[in-house]
Amino acid sequence: ARYLTAAELDRAYVDLAAELGPRPTLAGAYLALSRFTARLRCGHTFLNPTNQSAAVQRALLDGPRLPFAFRWLDGRMVITRAFVADPALAPGTEVVAIGDVDSAALLAELMPLARADGHNDDKRRAGLAVLAEPGYQAFDVFLGLLHPELATPYRLTVRRPDGSRATVLAPAMTPASRAAAIAPTAAGADAADAPLWRLRYLEPDVGYLAMPTWVAYATAWD
Repeated sequence: ARYLTAAELDRAYVDLAAELGPRPTLAGAYLALSRFTARLRCGHTFLNPTNQSAAVQRALLDGPRLPFAFRWLDGRMVITRAFVADPALAPGTEVVAIGDVDSAALLAELMPLARADGHNDDKRRAGLAVLAEPGYQAFDVFLGLLHPELATPYRLTVRRPDGSRATVLAPAMTPASRAAAIAPTAAGADAADAPLWRLRYLEPDVGYLAMPTWVAYATAWD
């Protein structure tokens, strides 16, 4: 391993075996393996939710979702967009706690599971945000595995942009309902073989190739 000594790698295997135990649950195995791969400090080595079997996705990964997008700013969970009509979830609102779980403590709990190259903890924090994008996101997956008790509905302690605090009951969303709220016409709007990149000419001898993504595993485009 590039970022671990041989002794550190051996220790990681010992810790993995101890966390798995003789009869690991499916959720326990997913968390243990995620913790192990995160210790390797390779951003491309992780349990990719998209690559799991349909049975694993149903059992572990398709659980309830928060009804808002957020970013971690100086260790604080700050809402960037709400997916439900609730003024208490306005952009700029800080989520201080989810249920009885303090957000700063939650971030500390999540960091050892997050992937990034080397010691780039800023990348790890960024990867634990929830973006206004459909599909699996690390925070959604890990929150459901670590704290399945929280979403019935979510009881949020928030700090409004004006500094006042409040308790908000926010509905849990399904992956499908949140994807629909994020982009009502995006999910399934394009054919499976629709071009990911598009070329247009700004002038007769000047072309513009738009490449909004290089992620091609989920497309049939040739």
